[in-house]
Order: sequence, then structure tokens, then C-alpha cells
Amino acid sequence: MPLEPASRRPLDRQKLEDQLGRLGGTGWTLEQLELDLIGDLFLPVAELNR
Repeated sequence: MPLEPASRRPLDRQKLEDQLGRLGGTGWTLEQLELDLIGDLFLPVAELNR
């Protein structure tokens, strides 16, 4: 799903780390996250979780 311009709460590092770091019970961990976001972008949390 492509990112869309945010009308309210844009994606930020903390939100992405929180959502993408939710790997409970998989044996995987999020050690590093590189971002190259330009502007205020939005993606539904359900898509991040998927």
C-alpha cells in the first residue's frame, strides 16, 4: 500500500519502531530502523501490523 499525505498524525520514528518492533513470540527483534521519509506521510496501523 503506498503512503499517503497525512492530514493528522504523520508517521514518525517512534511510531514506526513501536509498531514494527511488535514481533512477539517470533524469535525476531528489531535492532535497527533506517528511515528516509520526506514530508508528513500516513499509513494505517493495520498495514504496519500486517
